[in-house]
Amino acid sequence: MSIGDLTFKTAASFFLLFGFSATVHAAEIKGHVYDFLSHEQLVGASVTLRPIEQRKTTALDGGFSFRDLKAGLYTLTITYAGYMELDTTFHLSADAIISVNILLHVNGSLSSVIVSGIKNGGTDEFARKREQTANNMLNIVSANAIALSPDITVANVMQRISGVSIERNGNGDGQYAIIRGMDKRYNTTLVNGVKIPSPDNRNRYVPLDIFPIELLDRVEVIKTLTPDMEADAAGGVINLVMRNAPAHFQVQVNLGTGYSQLYFDRNFSSYPTASINSKSPAEITGPGIYAPISSFPYNNVLVSTQKPPANFIGSLTIGDRFLNNKLGVVFSGSYQNAYRGNNSNSLLQSPTVPPVANDMLPQQPAFSDIYARQYDSRIDRSGVETKIDYNFNPDNSISLFATYLQLNERRTRQTSDSLLGGYSTSDNYVGSYAIYDKTESRSDLQSIFNTTLQGKNKLYQKWFTDWSLVYSNAQRQIPDNAQFSIASAVNPNTNTGTFTISPPVVENQSREWIHNSDQDLSAYLNFHFNTHLYNNTTIISFGGMFRYKERDNYDNAYTLTPVSDSNSNYQQYISIPASKFTFIPSNAALGNAAGNPGIYHFNEDVGGAYGMI
Repeated sequence: MSIGDLTFKTAASFFLLFGFSATVHAAEIKGHVYDFLSHEQLVGASVTLRPIEQRKTTALDGGFSFRDLKAGLYTLTITYAGYMELDTTFHLSADAIISVNILLHVNGSLSSVIVSGIKNGGTDEFARKREQTANNMLNIVSANAIALSPDITVANVMQRISGVSIERNGNGDGQYAIIRGMDKRYNTTLVNGVKIPSPDNRNRYVPLDIFPIELLDRVEVIKTLTPDMEADAAGGVINLVMRNAPAHFQVQVNLGTGYSQLYFDRNFSSYPTASINSKSPAEITGPGIYAPISSFPYNNVLVSTQKPPANFIGSLTIGDRFLNNKLGVVFSGSYQNAYRGNNSNSLLQSPTVPPVANDMLPQQPAFSDIYARQYDSRIDRSGVETKIDYNFNPDNSISLFATYLQLNERRTRQTSDSLLGGYSTSDNYVGSYAIYDKTESRSDLQSIFNTTLQGKNKLYQKWFTDWSLVYSNAQRQIPDNAQFSIASAVNPNTNTGTFTISPPVVENQSREWIHNSDQDLSAYLNFHFNTHLYNNTTIISFGGMFRYKERDNYDNAYTLTPVSDSNSNYQQYISIPASKFTFIPSNAALGNAAGNPGIYHFNEDVGGAYGMI
C-alpha cells in the first residue's frame, strides 16, 4: 500500500492508522472526526469521497465508513460548521483498509460568530445528543418519535421508554408512570424543569393522562438526580418540555377520528348534566342548615342510551420569530373527545372456604356475589400553551410561559349484583337470594394551570445565572356523585329447582360532592462559574429554591332513605322520578361534612440550597 501526497485547503491535524486483511475482497476507508482541543467526537460532520462523490455524515461516535471501494486515487473532504475544512488524498490498493482519526481545528480566521438559528429540541438528533452529553442517566422521547407513535397522551408515551412501565386507569388508558419498578409516589413531574402540583386530593403524583402530546417538544425521564434537582424523587423525574418558538414561521395542524368497536354491538349510556349543582347544599346554604329533598334532583341518575358520535382529535400550533430572531412566539392548542366503554363480569370469592362433613370430601370454594357491570365514559381532554421569549444577546434571555390543561370525564356505571347462597338445586347449583341493580353517575373535572417567568443572564466574565418565578394551580371537582339502586328478592322453590323474583323496591340513595385545589408559588435561583481545573473545563454551581404551597379539600356526602309505602316497610319501585326519599335520622340532611376527616386546609413552606462542581 502506498500513501500519496496530502493536500490541505487549510491547516489541520490528523492521524493515520492502516492495516491489511487477507480475507477482505474490497477496499475500505473509515475513521472518526474529533475536535482538536477537547477530543470530543463531532457528530454530523460532512465527509465526501471523491471522485465517486459519495457523502457520509458522522454518527454519534463521530465515525464514518466507505466500503466496497476499488483500487485507485481518492480524496476525502471533511467539513463541519465553525471548523477548518480538510482535504486529504489516498492511493488505495486492492483489499486495503485505511483507518483515519482526524482532528479538526476551530476556524480561527473568524473574528466573531453570531448564531441566528434556533435549536430544534423536538428532533431525534437533539434527543440523542442530549442523552450523550448529560451528566446523569437520561432517556428522551422527541416530538418526531411521538408523532410516529399512535399515542395521544403522555402517559401512553411513557411505556416506550426503557425502564418505565405504566399503571392504567379504569378505561384502560395509561395514567401513572412506574420508573425502575418503583411506585408512582416516588416520582416527580416537571414542566419545563419546574415542579407542578397534582389535582389528586390524596397524593402528590400527577396523572399523566391529562397531558396531550401535541403540546410537547420532548419527554425527558431522569433516572438519577443531581444536587440542583429537588430531592423528592427516589424513583425518577419526568420532565415535560413544552413547545418553543420555531426558527421560521410554522403552522402545524393535526386532525383525527375513530370509533369504538364496542358500540357497534350496544348503545352508549349517558345522563343530563345541566341540573348538576357544582356545590353541595351545605356550601350553598351554609353549615348547620338542613338540606331539603329538593336540593337533590334526580335528573343525573336518569340514564338514556344512543349511538355515540365518532371520536375526534385536533390540534393547532403556530409559531414564528421576529426582530432579527430575537423575539419568539408560539401558540399550541389541542382538543380530544373520546367515547369509551367497558363490559365486565366477575365472580367474587368468599374470603373463607366453608367446612365439609368429613375429611374424605374435598373442600369447595364459596362465592358471594356475581357482578355484571357496564361502564360508559365521555372523555374531553384539552390543553393550550403559549411561550414568548426574547434573546437580548447570546448570554442574556428572558421567557414567559403559560399552559392550561383540562381533563373532564362524565361516566355512568350500571351494575347488577346477585348475592349468592339463597338456595341450591340437586345439581349443586347455588342460586341468589337478592339482586341489586345500581346506577351511578359521576363527573370528574381535573385541571392544571402553570405560568413561569424564566431568565438566563451573564453577570460578569465567567459568571452566569438562571432563575425562575412560578405560579401553579391544580384543581379537581367531582360534583354530585350520585348512586341510585333498587333490590329484588329471589324466592326459590327447592322442590322444583325454580325461583321467582319479587317486584323491586327502592334502596338508599347516596350523593357526594368533592373538590380540592393545590396551589404553588415557587422561586429558583442558580449561579454558575465557568473555569478550568487541571486543563479540564469545570463548572461550579450553587443556588436555592423556595416554595409556598396551599392545599385544601372538601368532601360532603348525604344518604337519602326511601319513604316506606303505607302498607309496607319498603317502597315499591315504579320509576326514578316517582321515588320518594327522606332523611333518617333527620340530621342526615346536614351531610357528613362536620365529622369528615377528608376536609382539610393547610400551608407548607419548602426551601433548599445546593452546591456542586
